[in-house]
Amino acid sequence: MSIVLYVVGIIVLIISFITGFRSDQLLLFIISGFLSSIIFFALGKIIDNQEEIKYYIKVNMESPKKSYLSKSDKKVCSSCHNEYDVHQKSCPYCGNKD
Repeated sequence: MSIVLYVVGIIVLIISFITGFRSDQLLLFIISGFLSSIIFFALGKIIDNQEEIKYYIKVNMESPKKSYLSKSDKKVCSSCHNEYDVHQKSCPYCGNKD
């Protein structure tokens, strides 16, 4: 997606130069094309950063989740006999506090 935005930014810049040279308003077309291409380049950079952050979160959050779930820190409720996490203060099923 970001590559498409970079390409569109370059195309907009080229089209603005061509249109500017063919018309009487060269400076206006060049400035508008330059600003439009900056917007497309910035959006491409933002998407690249978001993909890196998404990958970083995915890699770093899977390993603690697996280690947390693999531990047998379970407690059995004396009232309803369901298992729940030791770190909880009360049973999530019946509300009994042990």
